[in-house]
Amino acid sequence: SVGMSVTVSTVVDLRKRIYGGHDCQNERHYHVKVISQKDGIAGYCGGSLIHPRWVLTAAHCQETSLTVFSVVKTNIWKINIFNRKHDIMLLELSEPLTGIQPVPFNLQCANMHVVDCEPTRNSPCFSDVPYNNRLCLKEPNVDTRKGDSGGGVIYNNMIYGVISGSGECVCTVPAVTVNVCPYMKWINQTIYPKSNGK
Repeated sequence: SVGMSVTVSTVVDLRKRIYGGHDCQNERHYHVKVISQKDGIAGYCGGSLIHPRWVLTAAHCQETSLTVFSVVKTNIWKINIFNRKHDIMLLELSEPLTGIQPVPFNLQCANMHVVDCEPTRNSPCFSDVPYNNRLCLKEPNVDTRKGDSGGGVIYNNMIYGVISGSGECVCTVPAVTVNVCPYMKWINQTIYPKSNGK
């Protein structure tokens, strides 16, 4: 089984939580909250700090203005989206985050099993994640919720997926995440352009 994590603060308790989750232990220091602003309305996503200056999250979290919160607040310097048909993006921070402390919120986790994605093929519940790049998860009475998008799917302390969402179909079909493995070359080339992603 794999683990998911989502930050929950008092501002977003009702909008951002894993359905059927439990409190995480304090080892998830790399989890951040991404706040997007559009027309004065805030949206919330999760993200994973994969480098002191880079956050991995879902592309559909992008709006006009983005801010990343861990213990400190920082602004986004540059946004790099694989392309519009893939729900994965990297956010370059305006300054490196160093000395990360445990997330001071009620971080929710859940253990789920990797399952066949066939039930999600024609489902209206998901964002436009190419079928071949989906990593689907299911567990009785556990699911992602609105606002969980962008959070990491973790196995043995490695990020294997980015939560794309389950829409309104809570607990009826597998949760869809973006399988990070096909994007590793792009991630490395984006973060380390001079070394050509090696």
